[in-house]
Amino acid sequence: MHNTVFRTAMLAAVLGSFSHTAAAEGVMVHLFQWKFNDIANECETVLGPKGFGGVQITPPAEHKQGSQVWWTVYQPVSFKNFNSFGGSEAELRSMITRCNAAGVKVYADAVFNQLASGTGTATGGGSYNSGQYQYPQFGYNDFHHSGDITNYGDSNNVWNGALYGMPDLNTGSPYVQDQIATYMKTLLGWGVAGFRIDAAKHMAPSEVKAILDKAGSPKAYLEVIGAGGESPDIQPGRYTYIDTVTDFKYGTDLAANFNSQIKNLKTLGESWGLLPSNKAFV
Repeated sequence: MHNTVFRTAMLAAVLGSFSHTAAAEGVMVHLFQWKFNDIANECETVLGPKGFGGVQITPPAEHKQGSQVWWTVYQPVSFKNFNSFGGSEAELRSMITRCNAAGVKVYADAVFNQLASGTGTATGGGSYNSGQYQYPQFGYNDFHHSGDITNYGDSNNVWNGALYGMPDLNTGSPYVQDQIATYMKTLLGWGVAGFRIDAAKHMAPSEVKAILDKAGSPKAYLEVIGAGGESPDIQPGRYTYIDTVTDFKYGTDLAANFNSQIKNLKTLGESWGLLPSNKAFV
């Protein structure tokens, strides 16, 4: 897994566009679907020595099992169990310690809008049944019951509806917020520097902020795609007061200018409809 071609393909550099993120972390790497032990080795042998500032890891919470691991890790079952595709809790904690020692900050992909669909035994041994809304930490009253998302022009439908049939956690509930915040505080206590907030646009901004506030306001960058034709309430600008938001337009707009002339790059920025530099994560 550590040949030059593979590493070049997988080390997708992530920059905060001229923002405080870039000043603090420089270039980050997303080691998508890497095992924790391999990430630790990479921090020590490549990322640290070559000056990379951070690494984003696969979601570390217990999750649904299945052959399609890349998406099963986005279907959590418990926020108290840390045995996942990436490895055991011991391997996770060792990786965090080793990467920090190598000068590489660790950012965890945080998934808490939805829980796993179906029934079964999760990666940490926990059982779940989505039809009965039964999970190790949550029951029927901890979820929204609005059916699947059918209209992205309706923010309430996006915030309260189920994504691809996965039960939608009621992130407005103080109990749910406390459970997620405790999960995040546990990771922070082990040395994680911050979080990528998955599916942020599927949660009301005030609820995302409430969870992060309860977790101690850690560094976070939020996934808000900003697709055209969707509700104004689920656009990136509605979430930037919380923390930085991933600016999906940056890459596509930048690339488009290499199809003809690059002279327009001199105006790269907010005039293109991009997020303000101090709020953009790229």
